[in-house]
Amino acid sequence: MSSNNSTLNFEVAQSKKQPPPQGQWSTGLLDCLFTCFCPCITFGQIAEIVDRGTTSCVVAGMIYHVLGSEYRELKNQGIDPSIGWQANAEEWNREGVVPPIIKPGMAR
Repeated sequence: MSSNNSTLNFEVAQSKKQPPPQGQWSTGLLDCLFTCFCPCITFGQIAEIVDRGTTSCVVAGMIYHVLGSEYRELKNQGIDPSIGWQANAEEWNREGVVPPIIKPGMAR
């Protein structure tokens, strides 16, 4: 599909959508519940749109799960991903802890 055709399709789709009346939500409770209970699907759908179909919804959803698993593993190892590498390294230095050695691959 050419760039001009893609732009035209996007503009046509946008012209058909009317914004909600002021002060009203554009999505319903069901949409929010779906995202709450199936965030990997919502993440995948958004990623597919953002990167213009380069990454499929399924692949992006799997990446979401892998990142969630990695986050939990870091927390279980005593690392706080929410404060970033630098803050964790400073904390380790204060406490005399050696940063973890990450083994390549997923072997146990």
